[in-house]
Amino acid sequence: MDAPAETDFLKLLAVGVGLLLLLGALLVVFVVTYQKRLLQQQLRLRAAEAEYQQQLLAAVIEAQEHERERIGRDLHDGIGSTIATAKMLVNRLETNQPADNRPELFGMVKE
Repeated sequence: MDAPAETDFLKLLAVGVGLLLLLGALLVVFVVTYQKRLLQQQLRLRAAEAEYQQQLLAAVIEAQEHERERIGRDLHDGIGSTIATAKMLVNRLETNQPADNRPELFGMVKE
């Protein structure tokens, strides 16, 4: 081989290797960028899922609190009316009720 042809071949080889290295570097940059974007998307998705779970838990807790309040009111109202009825029956017993009426009133108070 003569010197000018060999020099041209070496230049061509150097340019080819340089282009391959550049292409490889661009491929690495693309893959890293894609992975970073994918990771950010997964993080956003996890954050959205966590927020949804938190909202769901808050809604369940609020529903439980409302139910407890309702049950408490129902119990309070039921107990209050029972106590008022018992007090009224005891007051009737304290008054001079006929003796034959008292066993019936005692039975009502026991209930």
